[in-house]
Amino acid sequence: TTAVRQPAGIVADGLNGDWQQPHYLYDAPTGLFFCIGNDSTRLYLCFTNNDERKITKLMKAGWDITIYSKEKRARFSVTLSFAGVAMIPDPGRDEGLIGAADPGFPNELALYRLNSRQITATGLTSGDGSLPLKNPAGISAGMGSDSTRKFIVEVSVPFSQFTGKPIPPGSELGLQVTVHGLKKPAYHGDPDGKDLVGKKVRRKGSIGVNGDDPTFLTDRSLIYTTIDFKQLFRLAGPVWN
Repeated sequence: TTAVRQPAGIVADGLNGDWQQPHYLYDAPTGLFFCIGNDSTRLYLCFTNNDERKITKLMKAGWDITIYSKEKRARFSVTLSFAGVAMIPDPGRDEGLIGAADPGFPNELALYRLNSRQITATGLTSGDGSLPLKNPAGISAGMGSDSTRKFIVEVSVPFSQFTGKPIPPGSELGLQVTVHGLKKPAYHGDPDGKDLVGKKVRRKGSIGVNGDDPTFLTDRSLIYTTIDFKQLFRLAGPVWN
């Protein structure tokens, strides 16, 4: 895919009105819609999500964004890590594709934004470390939501933080997003067994073959699994040199 050419001066404020709607890239396991853009000096990323269960996982377990290039003339790898907020409650029961909205979810979003004031950066030309969401390194991140998207994160990174060398026009870069998994809870004896996510239960007459037990209750939201995805893209137009 090719990044969207963005006007200079986009502010990473957690509002996605500056972006093409709807976001044209999607990863089902994480539930993230995302868009990649650039102007002549910066790379922009925007992520949105409407799946409360998957958003809660991301907020509680933490997630990483890695931008990289394997081009010989401009090889780099930069990772921005958003720590999880442990005090956010675990996601509720997996109710499948159609589930009732959690009345406490807006409070969890507010708690996440309140406690997510730092990002951990590695691979920057200015050095590794913990940075506020707006910082002297020129990186900025904003979190928000609106009437159509429950979770929005925007990130802006200057090309000069990726490499001290020019990035040739049309260079292929990569984006990798990793959402960490939550620790599996102990079984508390729910009589209908629906809280036995990721556990095997032997019922009378059941036989597991090669680990493919029909009574294995899968975690459809992958709450307890670390998952990631990669997306290659080319920059739009002339860039920093």
